[in-house]
Amino acid sequence: MRSIKVLSLTTLFALTALFGSGLLASGAHAAMTKDEAKCRSTIFKTTSKYQAGAWKAVAGCHKGKLKGKVGAGVDCNDPILADTKGKLAKAASKIRDSLGGAKDKCADKTTGAALSNVLAAYGRCPSPGEISDDGGATDGIDDFSELADCLIAVSDSLIATTASEVMGDPDHASLSKDQAKCQGTIGKNTAKLIATIGKERGKCQAGADKAGGDIDWTCGSFDGKGKISKSGLKFKDGITKACLGDEETLDALDSCGDTVAQLQACVVDTIATKVGGGMTAMLFELPGVCPASVKVTTLAGYGQQRTSTELSLGWTGLAHGVDVLDGWIGEANLACDSDCDNCAVTVLPVDKTLGNCRCDNDPTISCDEPFGAEDADDCGAGNECICRFGPPLALSTAGVPVCVLTKIANELVGSADAGTAQASTTINGESSVYTGLTVTQPCPTCDGSACNGGPRDGLACTVNAVHPTFGNSSFDCQPDPGTRIPGTVKTTLNTTTGDSSLGFDLSCDPPLTGTACACAVCSGDSTVACNSDAECAAVGAGVCDSNGGGAARFPNACADGVCSDSGDGIHGVCNASPSSQFCDGELRANGQGYIPCASDADCDALDPECDGGDCGLCGGGAQRSCFLDPVTASGDPGLNGSSLVATWCTPPTSNSAVNNAGGSPGPGRLNVRFDFTGYCPDGVTPFETPGGSNCP
Repeated sequence: MRSIKVLSLTTLFALTALFGSGLLASGAHAAMTKDEAKCRSTIFKTTSKYQAGAWKAVAGCHKGKLKGKVGAGVDCNDPILADTKGKLAKAASKIRDSLGGAKDKCADKTTGAALSNVLAAYGRCPSPGEISDDGGATDGIDDFSELADCLIAVSDSLIATTASEVMGDPDHASLSKDQAKCQGTIGKNTAKLIATIGKERGKCQAGADKAGGDIDWTCGSFDGKGKISKSGLKFKDGITKACLGDEETLDALDSCGDTVAQLQACVVDTIATKVGGGMTAMLFELPGVCPASVKVTTLAGYGQQRTSTELSLGWTGLAHGVDVLDGWIGEANLACDSDCDNCAVTVLPVDKTLGNCRCDNDPTISCDEPFGAEDADDCGAGNECICRFGPPLALSTAGVPVCVLTKIANELVGSADAGTAQASTTINGESSVYTGLTVTQPCPTCDGSACNGGPRDGLACTVNAVHPTFGNSSFDCQPDPGTRIPGTVKTTLNTTTGDSSLGFDLSCDPPLTGTACACAVCSGDSTVACNSDAECAAVGAGVCDSNGGGAARFPNACADGVCSDSGDGIHGVCNASPSSQFCDGELRANGQGYIPCASDADCDALDPECDGGDCGLCGGGAQRSCFLDPVTASGDPGLNGSSLVATWCTPPTSNSAVNNAGGSPGPGRLNVRFDFTGYCPDGVTPFETPGGSNCP
């Protein structure tokens, strides 16, 4: 499944703006000549026509698949592949002919020289078209021919990514008539809304140009007659009428939402509006601004994220498919190069308004000196500021509830492409594990603006995220320090929007020494989990062959030791016993049980802890989950949302019940989807892809 893509899952951006060389400041141009106005009009008309043709090709290709006229293997979201009639190639030729080519409309009629004042508004071609301007004297846009190549390349990429998000890549042959109608409505109206944005703002700018205004983009928020807003409202109404059915029905479309409300929000309000504004603006200027920060919101509810968001821990399979917090907002800083395709990802500087960094002595106070540094200003002399990887996370596995607090141990190390949302970041976390309050409430919650449980029971709180199964989570409502299990669980998450893999490269513990396992801990440091001797050698901690006092290391809990593919090539199941029985009256948000039982009496004994005072009956018999060899995960970058994945080894705690329930040391897999919004260097204005023309 797709969330409306932002990527990059995932964090905080530094207020950095990098400008292309040779750009003139806004308002520094002389009044526009007729030749210059005509040149700008040509750029707009030819490229917007190309963009409209690309959208038409994409929508037509999907329609052809529904009718069986286009092969299932064709990527209809790629406008070049979708254009089976070759119309885009002709439209691209018209752009190149008109901009520096045989029918050049951007040359001075008297001298024949290129209109340098117009060209100066396009300093560089940003990612994802950054290589299209590398053929000239500089690595910026040197002439109108390079500008033509840039506009075509960026248009192709933006349309392909946007189409992938809104149209998805469903099994067209299996779609019902209603599902096909919904997909068609989305495709047709996305193109229409983007075209309306282009037409209205393009006409606005053409009027300003003819009036002899400066060569500046001045119509970025124009909707003088309200046609853009009306088009958006009509689009939403079309979704209401065409997109019928429940979440499972709409999930099959593989679009960015599984309900009418989700589709309206992600397709109309976010993707089409943002991309439409950016694609129009880039036809008049490319100011060389990169996003300086991004806010990310985790998506872990069980609607559109049902099959994609996942946290699985340990080899027993009992802690597989547990919940990730939904709606947590993090922030990351980016320091990008001029093309916006090579951006360093960092935590610092901290934005205290989000509250992800709190004083160790008082979790209700936000601070900005992380990584164990004293923050005397916010926390008082001698007190540390700690940045958290989300508020408390509740886990309940095999009848063993725990509450986990994870701090970011040091600065992030990573890179991202602001144009494609591809990202890879290393997060070094240190988790403190606390004994849970009850099986059905592992962590204190924030209910009715007051903490429920923990040392701040009854005191004021603000909800920072929602656990899909166990309720509202808040930085203000932390577990009792006295329930902390001794020791710290250190993890290194190499998150990526690409592919991640962890092989079974080690010998297991007796009596299965002849069997391959994925994880161990270093013989010289039981807090360091590993997948190879090289990882231990790198930190001077011996070899990778110990369980560190945790559970004996086995590949899985299958009775015959065989983990079988569940059918998706990623997840495994035990076809042989054991099957898992659970109390059917208390389930995770994904419908899976989490309270183990052998009889109805086991469920009855826990009735006071369950909703409505009834844990239900002992049933289920679900197949036990297991990790395939290798453990794999695939991420997904995108314009407005992404999926970050990681595979890693987790060390044991000092609590044998926790270790045996989950199977640690053992593998871990994370796939978390999130929405993201990039911000301009002012830290306030949402960044408009691709050029940030709307930035102050």
